[in-house]
Amino acid sequence: DMPHDVYRPERAKSNGVPGGDVLVNDPDWSSNNPAMTSTLGGDLWIVVEDVRPGSHYLDIYASMNDGYSWIYYISIWGGDLDLTNPSIAIAEGNKNRLLVAYERGRGTGNAAIYVRYDDLEEGGTTGTVLIESNSVGVFDPQICVDSPEYPNWWPYLTYTRGVITKQDRYDLVFTRSFDYGDSWQIPTTLETDVSIAGGPDIDYGGSNLYIVYPRYVTGYMNDVYVLRSLDLGSSWDSELVLAHNSQDDTDPSVAATYGGDAVVVAFTREYAPTNTDIESFVSEDAGDSWNLSYLPWTSALEAKVDLVASVELGRIHAAFWNEHVIQYTWANWESPGTWMPAEPINDGGAAAIGVRPTIAVNPSKAQEACVAWTDTRIELQY
Repeated sequence: DMPHDVYRPERAKSNGVPGGDVLVNDPDWSSNNPAMTSTLGGDLWIVVEDVRPGSHYLDIYASMNDGYSWIYYISIWGGDLDLTNPSIAIAEGNKNRLLVAYERGRGTGNAAIYVRYDDLEEGGTTGTVLIESNSVGVFDPQICVDSPEYPNWWPYLTYTRGVITKQDRYDLVFTRSFDYGDSWQIPTTLETDVSIAGGPDIDYGGSNLYIVYPRYVTGYMNDVYVLRSLDLGSSWDSELVLAHNSQDDTDPSVAATYGGDAVVVAFTREYAPTNTDIESFVSEDAGDSWNLSYLPWTSALEAKVDLVASVELGRIHAAFWNEHVIQYTWANWESPGTWMPAEPINDGGAAAIGVRPTIAVNPSKAQEACVAWTDTRIELQY
């Protein structure tokens, strides 16, 4: 059986004000693991997990007014298997389409990766494509598109796959679609023996495709690696280790500028159990060379960074978790290693532990970003 769309009664809130926190959803259940994207016109879209025990839904919301209020759009139901770890992208060109990738059945013998597509113009179609089913497990899908660079755009997908003969070692997998997500190539293994300490990430920009991922190097310590493709995923350069040291480096994120050669990879580095920082490697020559750069840090815990690049150059934006506060910073594409002082985003200081915030740009407003996160301030729900 396939996951399918359902419409559920909900109670989306519209009680935010400019400069203040906005409650995206407040149903009678907890939501978690948001992922967000935007259209070229500035509409924002979020997908979240319904994390009630025994509930197997992803819920999708949209904002048509710069994130100040949100409406419920649709839900995806997984039947008797849970849906987790969604990733979201919007492509615009010859076809305008919303794409959501997600896991189904993690921890079961029926684990699978799916992609749901939804045409955003009136009279469009929706559909769901099974990418891979694997009894050993498939994990942490991330999706991106090469829109707006190309009107005849392609979507790209990466994830990790379990290996039956190797405990805690995984394959890094890649696939793409030539028909706007209607069908996908047979998934290809790009690398072996990677870890799932934060999963992979993928982005397209400056005519190149980039995948970042962690790999175990000593025991359970991780380094961060990057792969680059110069031909839309047909072939890949040899992997390059970015963060190689005695610390544990996890949760990488990548953002590449649309019209230039700036690329940033950010990740969590653990100096001690009570001291983790967000650090980055930046390239100003489309991935030919990389330099270490530090995001704003404290002596406490910073973790779970997400990156996004503005459309048509501009800024590279970052959001990360810091002791229940979501911090925001940015760097100009002409100097991607120079990060501005961090600004706290959430009012209540109740950002959920261990959940990556999500960040998207609003292309209709120059150098503006929107940040969403999982919050625990409302009783026991989040």
